[in-house]
Amino acid sequence: MEWFVANPVPEGNSKNSQFSLDDHGRYTPAVNRFPSAAGGAGFKSLADYVHSLGLKFGIHILRGIPKEAVERTCRSRAPPTAPPMPRTVPICAPESR
Repeated sequence: MEWFVANPVPEGNSKNSQFSLDDHGRYTPAVNRFPSAAGGAGFKSLADYVHSLGLKFGIHILRGIPKEAVERTCRSRAPPTAPPMPRTVPICAPESR
């Protein structure tokens, strides 16, 4: 389940996906699907509830900067000397065969 997508489709990734990101380009829970995450609360209240039932709670996330964050030109948490965000095109052209 893509917890950071506000309009998921059963097939998975869609070109029309609306990602929920903070000002730094990090995924945040989609508030329309996880109302307890409103106001930047994240999954804390949901995780606390799940833990109170004696269960474990976790999320899976790929590392890196989402392309959507680059397209939105979100602020990076990198030091001020670093470029604001990476490029969206590959640095090396694909090899021709």
